[in-house]
Amino acid sequence: MRTFDDEDTGTDRAAELLLRRMMLADTRHAATADEMAECATAALALGQRDAARALFALAFLQRGFAPAQLRQQAELAQWTALWDLRRPERMQDAAPASMLDQAIGELTGLIGTVTLPTDPVARADLALTEGLPAALDRIVLEDCPRLFMAMRTPQPSGELGALLDMLATDALGFARIDLTQYVDVPTPRLLVLYAFRGLQDFLRAHHELAFVPGSPDLLHAVARLSPTGLGAYLRNVRHVVRDGADISGLIRLADAESRADAVLPRWAAILAVGLDQDLRLGLVDEMADRGEPEPLWIMLKAVERTLGVRDEMVMLWRLRDAGADLFDMDLALRAQWLVARQRVHSAYEWVILGDMRVTVGDLRAAENDYAYAAGLSVNDNAILARLDALRAGEIATIAAVGGFGTQRGRQRRRLARAGMLPTDPLPLADMHVG
Repeated sequence: MRTFDDEDTGTDRAAELLLRRMMLADTRHAATADEMAECATAALALGQRDAARALFALAFLQRGFAPAQLRQQAELAQWTALWDLRRPERMQDAAPASMLDQAIGELTGLIGTVTLPTDPVARADLALTEGLPAALDRIVLEDCPRLFMAMRTPQPSGELGALLDMLATDALGFARIDLTQYVDVPTPRLLVLYAFRGLQDFLRAHHELAFVPGSPDLLHAVARLSPTGLGAYLRNVRHVVRDGADISGLIRLADAESRADAVLPRWAAILAVGLDQDLRLGLVDEMADRGEPEPLWIMLKAVERTLGVRDEMVMLWRLRDAGADLFDMDLALRAQWLVARQRVHSAYEWVILGDMRVTVGDLRAAENDYAYAAGLSVNDNAILARLDALRAGEIATIAAVGGFGTQRGRQRRRLARAGMLPTDPLPLADMHVG
């Protein structure tokens, strides 16, 4: 394999500079499948076959494994000579009359064939290691292509589960890599780092399908969904439903065994993966009205994994409100703590966090939150009064006993979206805090 230390032609040097520019163009957002494929093509032209194989594997993983995608993979593998892939014998059958019909049929198949774990949702903090894993080259150059091949098999295998378990530690266990810290490394190394970040982004984006509450079988199944139905990795769900209530309706229509009340919370959280923010906000309201904290926890963890990649502040506020309304103060506190960590210069958010800590009796942490807020907003009498009341033991005056989510507030949001907002003013206790 040639290296970039060899004597290059002017064309090779220009191609290398273009490749580096593509990898460093937008280091905050997750690279798309097309961007991965473009970098893979450029790497292949420069003789970096192992890195190109890993990047093509990541692009294939993102696009899914519907029959049309399998055919494209086989054609590209033949052109690049990176794999020996068999083409599917036939293309996908004709779709039903509508996307809704196709979506219901696909969801019926998922509910009927994929068994979801019954273990409680893991609520532990995400402990991320800074830096890079020692086995970085193996993870990128060997495990990425292995993951692609394991996902491409017609049936899920034990190898897929073992790979995901290993990558949960080797890739997800590390903080998302910041490529701006590596702009001076040689291009072959930058390719590996770029691919590693792509693997991290893929696993984080589909965590609810591959890990909790999903499974390798679920990830394997949703990767094969039709572009005329739910879409690979449920990307089309936002085109099938109108609001959060439609998610419940879709599950009930698809539940062939009439177990909707039992399966709805878990499947609602899974379908949320494919929703945009407005629809996810509606689903939070729907699950809160049903008194279902489990999908709210799952959605909170999904938001936490994508912080720094996209703005989720409104979602965090809504989850906080729903948690407080359901008296799940662990959920509400976690959401508000994440808000405060994102709005480190907002005294208002730190005061809310302090009020909530007082509510659960964590007075030492509440005092620290108020003191921090007082440092941000000097001579703010309201914050100083809270500190004085806390130190005097007068916590009843500052505990957050209500005024967060409430069903009436959620009903008004639905009416507002429908253009039918009632004229009577909303009581202060029903107002949204965020």
